[in-house]
Amino acid sequence: MFIEKTYRQDTLDLANTTTFNLSHNRTIFDYLKKTSFPISDNKIFTTKLKKHIAKYDYFIAIDFLALDILSKLHIQPKKIIYISLEGIDYLEKFDKQYALLLLKKTKVNIIQNKERAIDICNYLDAKINFKYIPVSLRPTNIKKKMNKKTNKVKLIYSGYFAPWALLGEFLCAYKKSKIDQDCILKLQGHALGTSSYLNKLKQQISALSSTTIDTSYYNDQAHMNLISQYDIGIALYDENEGSNFKNLLNSSGKIASYLWNGLAVMTNIKHEMTLKPPFLYVEDLDSCNISTLIKKYQNSKERYISAAYALAKKSYNFDHYLKTIIKYF
Repeated sequence: MFIEKTYRQDTLDLANTTTFNLSHNRTIFDYLKKTSFPISDNKIFTTKLKKHIAKYDYFIAIDFLALDILSKLHIQPKKIIYISLEGIDYLEKFDKQYALLLLKKTKVNIIQNKERAIDICNYLDAKINFKYIPVSLRPTNIKKKMNKKTNKVKLIYSGYFAPWALLGEFLCAYKKSKIDQDCILKLQGHALGTSSYLNKLKQQISALSSTTIDTSYYNDQAHMNLISQYDIGIALYDENEGSNFKNLLNSSGKIASYLWNGLAVMTNIKHEMTLKPPFLYVEDLDSCNISTLIKKYQNSKERYISAAYALAKKSYNFDHYLKTIIKYF
């Protein structure tokens, strides 16, 4: 993202802010599809990109690949705000000393929590200053839709159909708990590059009642409306898949979306916060009885709903962190 100085003193004027999206430029976008990592080594790409961004005053680099590109374009570090979303996953593709040099020179480095910052510092064996801003959403006016036609508990997974989401393991535990007759389960998302995994999930749900897979596209508003109709959101992660899947409590857009819509969150992220509402903590899917968690939710449903909204407002509200970002422009 590239930003011009068109903001007000107290708040970022999003209506007048100019941003540049690579996908809007067909020449660059078509060329990108033919390139291999790292794209910043492609002189044609960097030359064309430099012409497009010359007018911008500030640059937000989302993850290290973007920071590397800006460095290759000789953008002044004091103009760059670096946001780490993927932990050390991208850093591992670069020389450590080079990565450390860039991170030391940026205007500010932003990450979601202290634990993820420590992971990067330990990996680079150096102290790096970070500002902590969780993955957040702007509050919406969506009100939770209570389905009066059924007493069944409604569960939803919304995200990427990929092995790291542990959906296959969850479906096994769900089937073993024998609660599909009393629940409604929807798996919604996309399978970009993981169609074979999605096919396996389809085979698994064929033996379950009231369980569906939805690969439809939803815009932001429609997506939030969809989620708001459910009771429990599923957010499971395989930590063995890489550093990005560790210390995820403040780094998951999925969790933020669930909470803003009043859903309890079923997760295997171990943290003092996940041991109480609005979370339903899963220690081990192999030994977990999903029905126990469902009953726990049913016995205190209103408590889980109110706790979800309260946590969303407290920790996942983008407006709380906006001033922190603006002061660096």
